Amino acid sequence: MSKTFYFDYNASAPLSPEAKQAIIDSLDDFGNPSSLHAPGTRARQKIELARALVVASINAQSEQLLFTSGGTEANNLVLAAFPSALISATSHHNALHHLSRDGFQAIPVDQNGYLDLTFLAQELANHQPTLVSFELANNETGVVQDATKIISLAKKYGALVHIDAVQAYGKLPLDVAALGADFLTISGHKIGAPMGVGALYIKDPKLTHNQLAPRGNPTPNYLGIIGFGAASTKIPTLVKQQAALKPLLDHLKTRIESEISASSVNGSPDLPNTLNVSLPHAEGESIVLALSERGIAVSTGSACASSSASNPSHVLLATGKGREVAHSSIRISFGPNTTKSDLDHLLTELKSVVTYLRSFSTRAKGAKNV
Repeated sequence: MSKTFYFDYNASAPLSPEAKQAIIDSLDDFGNPSSLHAPGTRARQKIELARALVVASINAQSEQLLFTSGGTEANNLVLAAFPSALISATSHHNALHHLSRDGFQAIPVDQNGYLDLTFLAQELANHQPTLVSFELANNETGVVQDATKIISLAKKYGALVHIDAVQAYGKLPLDVAALGADFLTISGHKIGAPMGVGALYIKDPKLTHNQLAPRGNPTPNYLGIIGFGAASTKIPTLVKQQAALKPLLDHLKTRIESEISASSVNGSPDLPNTLNVSLPHAEGESIVLALSERGIAVSTGSACASSSASNPSHVLLATGKGREVAHSSIRISFGPNTTKSDLDHLLTELKSVVTYLRSFSTRAKGAKNV
């Protein structure tokens, strides 16, 4: 089988060896963690060990962590519990659907994707919403918000703070005690755990037992949680590896801007593994499919919204990009195993694909040849 060049780490990271081994070691466990007998007790003990490992990775306490099915459930548990909120316009789709509710409003961003703090301060002063929710690191552009300033503003006006840290987890140091947020969302499959497991940090554990608790008492995703705990032990290593990717990001950015005409980088790529670029006169979806045929995996943005091909990225639209520019954008995100040679191969194929697609565009003109 030919090699697959994977540049979609922001959608999901490969299963880590630690998570894989922990899951294999637990495949024969059959006790329900809610049962009182010995097999159930052993399963429950393993879940609590995994909980201890995950909370250690964000400097929290065990009673402050609620396991969920992923980032979507964690975000919705928080947002559904409040009557009013300000939500970043570049937040994930699973948060933005709450904007249809009365008392919920979007926080605009500037052309680079950073929150408009003047607007935030005015809305906090005038309407006093009960919650401020934002994505720490944007999954599409790699923009990282100034959490300290945002939290300080919210607290000044008595609002609680929810941080979606799904994309920041494993890429940036996370210390919930130092941050001071009231809620924080993380997800396992971004760090090498299996898909279908995440967690919600809740500063005040008492909230877990009323408005923030999932309905009923669902059976936990046992193997997912076990894998999550094992993967979380590698967080310090992952953060160091991410920082080391910055030279690769700079190399890729420089080559794309200099070798593909009319290309432009979207946002400010603060995450060292993320580059979002517009390639006018070539549809993003067509680029993704053409590269896939050549054994290369990139994306047009959030994997959770990829089925809505007719709708350009809401993140790019929020920064003032036109629909055509947004439609021509792709996201390249890589990981610790990515090499300079891998990125050079991607660029060679990307140039070929863009040239081919532009040959069908009547508007390409000078941008037709890369």
